[in-house]
Amino acid sequence: MGSHVDPVRLAAGPEDYARFGLKKGEIEPWEDGLRLDPGAPNIEWWYFDSLLDDGAKLSVIHCTKDASRPHQPLEPLIEIDLDLPDGRRMSKYGRFKARDFAASKDGCDVHIGDCHFIGDLREYHVTGAAEDLSAEVRLESITEPWRPETGHLVFGPGGETIFAWAPFVPMGKVTATYRQDALRVVLHRAFDAAGARGGRHGTPGLRLGHPAGPQPRDRRAARGPQVPRPRPGREVLGTVRRGAPHRGRPHHPHAHPGTSSECSRPTSLTT
Repeated sequence: MGSHVDPVRLAAGPEDYARFGLKKGEIEPWEDGLRLDPGAPNIEWWYFDSLLDDGAKLSVIHCTKDASRPHQPLEPLIEIDLDLPDGRRMSKYGRFKARDFAASKDGCDVHIGDCHFIGDLREYHVTGAAEDLSAEVRLESITEPWRPETGHLVFGPGGETIFAWAPFVPMGKVTATYRQDALRVVLHRAFDAAGARGGRHGTPGLRLGHPAGPQPRDRRAARGPQVPRPRPGREVLGTVRRGAPHRGRPHHPHAHPGTSSECSRPTSLTT
């Protein structure tokens, strides 16, 4: 009995640019905004990942829903992953209500509860709170935004299933503050080499992974409020990341370890 494999290709032709409303060689702010209907069968997320100067690794992800269940209605999630230089690793997940989510279609301006992911392709400001861990990040780009052709992989004979990705900040300078309430410790770290941030979307037929490489980072202007304290009563959900197609671990359906050369992790899935 033979197996069937759907064709896949990088959308790079003139008809592909027309289909997705993109310009070849030019990236516009709206591309980093909300691209999909969050209530439809798809998933979209905004991802920041960084390698800090003391060896710590920090990532913050804002997502429209659990990537393992893209057919569900809007159910916003925030994930914070923190690897400390002493070897401790933390992955914290916050689950929010649909009414807690707002995002612009004109640019990167995403709000989940009191947290946000805001930027203009040059500077980004990201805040996140999940369980007892919170973070505030400023990312300043030191390179031009980039995407591979249209940034869309299309699947199937008609290309009806897509996975899209673009590293809007391939390299950047980061200042980050993170806090774990249990320790009452606030640490500040600066990194001036590589950072990355991006956005993505895709279809229910695909699993989203999130290359949590040490260097990628999101960029947001650092003019926001103080790092929000995690709210009591939040439900915890273990999943949400951006990046390449899903390569899961049993208890973490979106985990996809990346390399230090993978600089950006924004994502969305759409049909």
